Amino acid sequence: MKKVLFILLLIFVPLTAHATIICNDGTPSPTCGDCHRGCCSRHGGCSSSYSEPSNNNSNINSSSNNNYNSDNNRHEEVIERKSSDANIKSIIVNENEIKTISNIIYLDVNSNKVDIKVNLSDSRATYSIEGDSNLKTDTTNVFKINVTAEDGTSKIYYLKITRKTLKSTERLFFYLNNKKVKFNNNDYYYTSKRFKDNKISFRYETSSELNTIKVYKNNKIIKVNTIKLKKGMNKIKIILTDKEGNKRTYKINIQTNK
Repeated sequence: MKKVLFILLLIFVPLTAHATIICNDGTPSPTCGDCHRGCCSRHGGCSSSYSEPSNNNSNINSSSNNNYNSDNNRHEEVIERKSSDANIKSIIVNENEIKTISNIIYLDVNSNKVDIKVNLSDSRATYSIEGDSNLKTDTTNVFKINVTAEDGTSKIYYLKITRKTLKSTERLFFYLNNKKVKFNNNDYYYTSKRFKDNKISFRYETSSELNTIKVYKNNKIIKVNTIKLKKGMNKIKIILTDKEGNKRTYKINIQTNK
């Protein structure tokens, strides 16, 4: 009977054993295929098994490398897909939208101040504006718009604004030799009255202390309050400029025969 059991064990163990059990004293178990109660009873019991190294390590390393390379490729693809769009869709100036966009945009406005907003073609892009929102008259007000795309691509646009000069509603009160000048509806006055020694003094008042006044004779500015008249037509021009930069021009023509 013992002989039969031994033969069965010889047949059964090779078929089922897939690991070598190491007893707690370091001795390999000749019979146990796994660690269980009774295994290594003479060698302090057992607690773990030892498996032969597998040739699959190279496959694992290869798979890891492939995954790493795949991750790198995906990372590179994300970088390449960053937008290079640095275009402007429209520009809004004082609530008026400009949809025709070029590198240089010209615009005339009636106001003394502008509020500029930019709509970009790509929401991931950013922009900045350089320029003074308080417009000056008799010159071109330049605004530099810098647009930077997501990938760092940049474009520069220029918005050139000319402020239209409107006729001021402020009033001028002008006096020649202390007599008030009566301008007509076109802000014009003409006289051929004789003046002593062909000299005339003037002074003025305005409807606001914020107005500035410049007086010209024959297109030359007068810095004193006395005008020397010459024979013929003496053309006097007074330019009033209000706080908004709007202007109003008054004209006086004095005819003398001496």
